[in-house]
Amino acid sequence: MTRVFIILAINIVSSVSGQLLLKLGMRNVGGFSLEAITQDPLVALRIVFNPFIFVGLVLYVVNVFLWFDVISRADLSYVYPFLSLSYAAVVIASWLILGEQMSWLRLLGVGVVTVGVYLISRS
Repeated sequence: MTRVFIILAINIVSSVSGQLLLKLGMRNVGGFSLEAITQDPLVALRIVFNPFIFVGLVLYVVNVFLWFDVISRADLSYVYPFLSLSYAAVVIASWLILGEQMSWLRLLGVGVVTVGVYLISRS
């Protein structure tokens, strides 16, 4: 089970990193709307080939294969809730790295998610 948790941790860290990179990439390209693609299909290529976005997408592909390994070795009902730690980590990382606002309510939500995952880990 130790291998599962190591791979799960790598998955969570790379998922958070991927989200941060996607956000940084979208800041660089100036945003996105679905209407922009209908007007100029090359917009999608410019977005995908932004270095931040490209690496973020690669991390997502890697995460899929890490996840395959995890669910091949453990019950889905046990390991899937651990992925919610990535949501909590994104909130904290967005505040620390991207300078986004942090409210007490968001922080409380992070705490609730963390406590929930702890309870599941004890089952």
